[in-house]
Amino acid sequence: MNRFVLGAIVGAVVVYVWGEDLRRFVEGRGRDARLAAADRLRSVQSTAEELLDHAKERVSGTLQAGQDALHPDRAPRSSR
Repeated sequence: MNRFVLGAIVGAVVVYVWGEDLRRFVEGRGRDARLAAADRLRSVQSTAEELLDHAKERVSGTLQAGQDALHPDRAPRSSR
């Protein structure tokens, strides 16, 4: 119990003496972390868009080939 009270007192003194410096440090680091996370999300978005575009082309091509195989008498449609 004594250690708990002593820890609370020391914590209060630390916050009183260095509280403003700690707050500025945490806010600065938080801002940097948010900017880094936003950059990573942009990169993931770009990669995902490229992968989805490629997958869309493959699916569309495969479906078109299947239609052409099932209806060989029809002329193949031009790709978009």
